[in-house]
Amino acid sequence: MKKVKQMLLLALSVMTLTACSINKKPSETQYLAPIVMCNESKSASEIPQVPLMSKDEYVSLQSDAEKIQYLTKHIASYQMWAVQAIGKVKERDYLRKNTADCLDKLRTEGVIK
Repeated sequence: MKKVKQMLLLALSVMTLTACSINKKPSETQYLAPIVMCNESKSASEIPQVPLMSKDEYVSLQSDAEKIQYLTKHIASYQMWAVQAIGKVKERDYLRKNTADCLDKLRTEGVIK
């Protein structure tokens, strides 16, 4: 009885393997070039516009104290602009460096040329 079970199991295995070799599934399409994702299309924020001083507004001020106050406000807004602009430039540099590092790594690994 044990030999019969072994023979049936063997016959079933052979039929399964034969069925697998007859019903081959087509392989997936091979791409000629790999798809590479290095966030190169991620856009950086725009650099804000430089705050401009209104010459007419400055000239219309009467006292020196008003002029100093106006210039102090303009300098403060210019300093705030400079901090924001530096941040945006650093963000762009960071994105550019990440993309370059990613592409260099893929070239080293032979994925792309």
